[in-house]
Amino acid sequence: MNDDHSSIDTHELDRQIRAVLRVEPSADQIARLQRFWRQKSVTESRRRLLHWTAAAALIAATLSISLLRRDAIPRPAEPACMARAVTSSPRPTHPALDRPVAPAESVSEEIPHSAGRPPTAYERFVFTARAVQAARESRSSGIAAVDGLVEQLAGNPQTDARQLLKQCDLQRSDAEQLLLWRWLHSSDEPRRAVVRLLAVCSTTRSIAQFLRLSERAELRDDALGAIEQIAGVSGLAHAASQSADRNVRAGIFRRLFTADTEPALRAYLSLVQEDATRGEALAVADAASDRCLAMLLDRLGDEEKAVRLSAALVLGRVNGPEVTRSLIALVTRDSKSPAEAWIALTACRGQQVEQFFAYAMSDPQLLGHVNRARLWWVRMML
Repeated sequence: MNDDHSSIDTHELDRQIRAVLRVEPSADQIARLQRFWRQKSVTESRRRLLHWTAAAALIAATLSISLLRRDAIPRPAEPACMARAVTSSPRPTHPALDRPVAPAESVSEEIPHSAGRPPTAYERFVFTARAVQAARESRSSGIAAVDGLVEQLAGNPQTDARQLLKQCDLQRSDAEQLLLWRWLHSSDEPRRAVVRLLAVCSTTRSIAQFLRLSERAELRDDALGAIEQIAGVSGLAHAASQSADRNVRAGIFRRLFTADTEPALRAYLSLVQEDATRGEALAVADAASDRCLAMLLDRLGDEEKAVRLSAALVLGRVNGPEVTRSLIALVTRDSKSPAEAWIALTACRGQQVEQFFAYAMSDPQLLGHVNRARLWWVRMML
């Protein structure tokens, strides 16, 4: 038996539903649809009833004919000798024949269990319309909640954005999408509040948006801070290769160099190691804090040669009296000081370093270090 909805083209039905959903249905249209599908449901019920009644009558007639034929055929008489032989024969003693014979089970045709009738077109339309309406209401309430958060944070910048977001009932993923939408449609004034909220709820998929946002000078610090908060200092260093804006890359390098933390300095030195980013990374090393200078001097004794060399290049770029005095004290205090310390001294400039090299050229113990450092610079320039 064919399915009672087989005559309905599913693709055509879906197309009609989508066409209906493009506009808001009126009350009259819904009433007409209800009357139409109610009448169609009654017609389908009558058709199924007639079909099953005819099938039941046909089955009953077939069974009646079979029973009449079986009763009309005479059974042959059993011979007397055969009856006596069967009566007098002993019962077989085979173990397999001693088992009780199970009653024959009636064979009936299996009727597959139906999981339920498929929904009608009207039911699918109503379900879709309700789902769309619920989604619109949820989005409207979410937008209102996000607008309230932005206004509150913009009005009071000292408010903790993370704590403010926790007080809202929005899920993290929903808040991220709504805030990104608000960022695209906001003016300059509330965008800083939007960025602060995004920084505490965004995922790595928002990094590209923040990179585009950081192209604006007034929002660059907040946008780069959001990237660092989302992906860490290593993710911020990786973002430098994803931006085509030179000012954005310079902002990333400067943020890492001035952070005065071990992870940030390690990420910055990794950018100095790369040929593609070395020049721009060194360009921001114009001044170093006392803590940063101490960490760079410690990196001259690192186990990895690439780290030692990067630290030497940065120290030579920073330059200054304090850097020069620290490097001179390092190379003169220990005759086995790393070669990278001499390379850093070679990169330094000023009267103090010139006087030291004039003295080192006359000292046989120091002359070899000076020549090796200068040879390294010549090979690097080639």
